[in-house]
Amino acid sequence: MMTGKTLALLWAMSLSVVMGCQSSTPRSSQRSGAAAAVPGPGGNIKDMDPLDFLAYLRKTPDRTCTVVGVTGLWVKKEHLPKLFELLDLDQKCASVVHALWSPHVDIGKPTTVGREAGFLIRSFRTQKYPAPLGSTMSDADKEELRKWWGRYQEEKD
Repeated sequence: MMTGKTLALLWAMSLSVVMGCQSSTPRSSQRSGAAAAVPGPGGNIKDMDPLDFLAYLRKTPDRTCTVVGVTGLWVKKEHLPKLFELLDLDQKCASVVHALWSPHVDIGKPTTVGREAGFLIRSFRTQKYPAPLGSTMSDADKEELRKWWGRYQEEKD
């Protein structure tokens, strides 16, 4: 049974959107200060737009970014065309894990710009980011996103 303090802490964490990025390479092989790099003022992912965040992930492929979570409409409709352009890009980038699940995942597991773009597109629909533990972004998932986008655009026109 959860106490009031525990519930309050969980609530505060769910409202937070702070992230941190750590290198997956051994500390001895890092350049000085590389492990402390966190994008955006105060490390708040909501201070960046999704395309800026993805650009950061592209520049830091040897890192794992831990995100507490973003709820609400962070990825906006105007971001989607560019995200769809990146959907099939196989370039390595930093992986993103949810802070509450990060001890249970392989930190430093390789990911691609296309996979992360897909998760950002998916978050437009779910209004939650990052993707849940064990989420996949297969070619079939990407095709389903493209079909959804076609239907969405027709409905909104």
